[in-house]
Amino acid sequence: MTVAPFRTVLVLDDEPLIRLMWLQIAEPLGVEVLPVATVEQARAVLAIATVHCVVCDWHLGRTETSQGLVTDVLLTDVPLVVTSGDRLALERLGPSCPTLAKPFSLDEVERVLLGTWKAGEPAPKRPRSRAT
Repeated sequence: MTVAPFRTVLVLDDEPLIRLMWLQIAEPLGVEVLPVATVEQARAVLAIATVHCVVCDWHLGRTETSQGLVTDVLLTDVPLVVTSGDRLALERLGPSCPTLAKPFSLDEVERVLLGTWKAGEPAPKRPRSRAT
């Protein structure tokens, strides 16, 4: 079992299955995931919990973004990864903000939790299985 450097990770995503995926991948790594669906919920968690990393989706529903929260977290020492299917929005964040484009792989999620994800780094290549 690999020990992750992040004991507690706040995951902000409006999609329940994405939050569940982070939870399922984190559990065997010994990482506690605090899943939330809104910026308001994320701010409430950050006010009362010690968080070692924040992962947040850029677009939350049709009208809300996590821009204010991203700006606030970037002013702290807490590592941050912004996710989105909107690659243009991720490019606008610039190199100072680590990003992870959707759809992302399970390997990429694990690397974020282990603290080994580097923004702009290509996903590891998976060996292709041959059809028999």
